[in-house]
Amino acid sequence: MKVVDVNNKIIQKLRRSDTSMQLKTLESADWIVIDENDDRIIGAAGMGGLFHVSSIQIDQNFRGKGIGKMLQGELIKEADRRGFSFVTVFIEPQNETSVKLHSFFNYDTVFRIHY
Repeated sequence: MKVVDVNNKIIQKLRRSDTSMQLKTLESADWIVIDENDDRIIGAAGMGGLFHVSSIQIDQNFRGKGIGKMLQGELIKEADRRGFSFVTVFIEPQNETSVKLHSFFNYDTVFRIHY
C-alpha cells in the first residue's frame, strides 16, 4: 500500500487496471492510496478538491477482504499528515458496503440530498 500524487502515469495505471473506469473521480483526485497485486492496482482511495472529497474503489475480485478498510484508514492518516481538518464523502444510501465502511470510521452525516 502506498500514497501517490495523481499524475498522467498514475491515471494510465488506473485505466489499465480498470479501476478508474469504474470510478472516474479517482482520476481527478489530488492524491490516492493504492494497493497493488502483480503491478496492477486492485484498490484505490483518493482525495481531492476544495471540499477534500474522498472516493474509493476496489476491484470486484478483491472485495470483502478488508482492503477497503486498509485504504480508507491510510487515506485518513495521510489527510491528517497533510494537515486536512476534515474529509468529505458522498455516499449512495443504497450502497450498504460504503455506508458500513464509512460508519466504521465514524463519518458524520452532515446533510442529505433526496432526489
